[in-house]
Amino acid sequence: SDHRHRPMRAFTAADNPPPAGWVDRAVRRAPAAAHVVVGLLMYGSAILALGLAAAPSLAVGAAAWPRVATLNAPWRWIVAGPGIAALLFLWGFALLSVVPAMNAVLPTRIRPSSGGYFTVRSIPWYLHNGLLYLVRFTFLPFVTMTPIGALFLRAMGMRIGRGVVLGPGFAQVVDPDMLTIDDGATVHAMFQAHTFEDRVLKIDHVRIRAGATLANGTVVLYGADIGERTHVAPA
Repeated sequence: SDHRHRPMRAFTAADNPPPAGWVDRAVRRAPAAAHVVVGLLMYGSAILALGLAAAPSLAVGAAAWPRVATLNAPWRWIVAGPGIAALLFLWGFALLSVVPAMNAVLPTRIRPSSGGYFTVRSIPWYLHNGLLYLVRFTFLPFVTMTPIGALFLRAMGMRIGRGVVLGPGFAQVVDPDMLTIDDGATVHAMFQAHTFEDRVLKIDHVRIRAGATLANGTVVLYGADIGERTHVAPA
């Protein structure tokens, strides 16, 4: 929607679906408190994921450092520098495993919905993308165009067919649990299976049909269904 030529209307209670139980009613009545609680849950989950992923690197580093420390300079630093870089990559690969595991355990299953930001329905979307961002803004760009990148996205709930080509722009993916890419598609686009329109959070599936090609710079929003062998490029 283009909001440049009309004022944004106020969000009303009618924009929300009926409450889904007492928790949903509590979230709507005390949005500030709900925001704090869910925010703490998100930060706690992030600390746990980052910490667990760092454990293998810490263990290897602690075991290797006593031997490295016995070397004379400059060999100590010549060995230590690449060693630290290797430990960073080990942390990145561990994060690719830890984040999907936590995504499977926490309440992160997104469903199509439309309503206010402060509802129970928005919490899975918030947690799912919060976990995703731990990888998206750190290690995902290093593996996007590799089989490891596709494995990670599948583990996060994305449905990816055979022979799919994911371009470097796919490192900006959002809402993987809501995305389906059929066989033989070539995708360089950015996806976003949600949007805020008139202060309403709208979430819906995105599907790319078999053989479709989406050029670099294309942005695909919620509810889109790109037909078979369709070519899409920004104007």
